[in-house]
Amino acid sequence: MTAQPCPTIAPEPDWLAGLVHRPVRDLACLLFADPPWSVPDAMDPGLLQGEAPRERLRLLDREPQALLAWLAEHPVRRLGRYAELLLAFWLSHCPHSRLVANSLAVRDAGVTVGEFDFLAWLDGEPWHIELACKFYISLSHDRDDCVGVSPGDTLQAKRRNLSRQLALSRRAEAVPWLPEGFRDCRVGARVVGGNFGGQDTAPGSGSLGGWWRRAGDVLPQLSTSGVFITLPRAAWLSPWRGKGLEAEQRWLSGQVLAGAEQATLLAEVVEDATGYWREIARGMVLPTGWQGVSGPRSGGP
Repeated sequence: MTAQPCPTIAPEPDWLAGLVHRPVRDLACLLFADPPWSVPDAMDPGLLQGEAPRERLRLLDREPQALLAWLAEHPVRRLGRYAELLLAFWLSHCPHSRLVANSLAVRDAGVTVGEFDFLAWLDGEPWHIELACKFYISLSHDRDDCVGVSPGDTLQAKRRNLSRQLALSRRAEAVPWLPEGFRDCRVGARVVGGNFGGQDTAPGSGSLGGWWRRAGDVLPQLSTSGVFITLPRAAWLSPWRGKGLEAEQRWLSGQVLAGAEQATLLAEVVEDATGYWREIARGMVLPTGWQGVSGPRSGGP
């Protein structure tokens, strides 16, 4: 596939523009990014944002020490747990919210029956909040025919699991574990992440989804001046932005990525007028022999 000229690169969304530190950019995506798929009891993100959230994020980006210290005190490896820590920081420091519990396990007769992601007061109301941070590969035109980067992880299974989690506060076994005031509390899910389909470019600036290809396929390219870099899983949550590129991150424009042993997320980045490189599109490269729940697939998407 031949790269097409791309004279105009769309700006980042206003809630992300100007933010430099990755944890702050990741937090902004948790608060503002559009959900990639629908779930029952989806939560209005405005309830999490509170008053003047853009200004608060910009201030946090100028003075990120408290957030960085918070993350250093709670080292984690899983992307989902990292996302929970970011949201826990926000709920703990915003005037409209008060975090009461995070990752509170419910046990009955010594057996764990569920876990509350968050129990928090938002504008004076008690809430049970579930956070889902997932990235799925679309195997067909059916939006529900999606699997995770690990076989067996499906969108339909995640929806069922979210429904069970959101019903936890209504279960008799959970009542003794609920803090005062949380019986019959409001429930809501906040979903972030991305879908990777067969399109040649990402749906738009700031999207957390994009295209997918198999190892050995030519990579679709949005800009003739763009280069591809690999993103470690810890950096999947927000569009990439940085001052420079490590030599080992670079791929020639449109080059085939071969030999991948696991699903690899690539970002196409361009250098802007300020000297920063920023992501304009992303895609998932699947290793040879990768298979979803329906078995191996060959060729392109």
